[in-house]
Amino acid sequence: MVIKKKTGFNYHYLNIGYHPLIMTDALTGTVRQVSLRSGNTYTGNGATEFVQRYLSTSLSDQHQTIILRGNSGFATPGLMKTLEGNNIFYTIRLKSNPRLKRMALDGRYVNLDNLLMIEGQLTTDEFEYQAASWDKARRVIVLNDEHGGTQFIVTNQSLLLC
Repeated sequence: MVIKKKTGFNYHYLNIGYHPLIMTDALTGTVRQVSLRSGNTYTGNGATEFVQRYLSTSLSDQHQTIILRGNSGFATPGLMKTLEGNNIFYTIRLKSNPRLKRMALDGRYVNLDNLLMIEGQLTTDEFEYQAASWDKARRVIVLNDEHGGTQFIVTNQSLLLC
């Protein structure tokens, strides 16, 4: 097998390298599929096609539960629709924006019964959110730490274990 050189400069890491997509078996750690992309490739580029290629192989038939974890670059309409259409669970971090922050602070969207405090350090909540590019609203988990840090995670799982 011949692998063409696809390295590129990644400004986040200030280095030359790859920005791979990797599919592994969570139980065994076995690598099922890899795509070596140039280091300057945006995170979500090609992710939908990568998942579709995996699903079209016989390897995917061996797995009953697939879970995708991704950073904000994976929160694309095409990828989420592909995952949902194939009963694949996902947990994807969202970039914070003024609307998400406003919804997290606005009592109309917060279900106080879901508020969880762990040793005074972390509060969680959830609400339905629809980004402008999405075809429907999806479940968003809000994580707030005691230092004022807030993270948003979009998921189709009914229970999120952090």
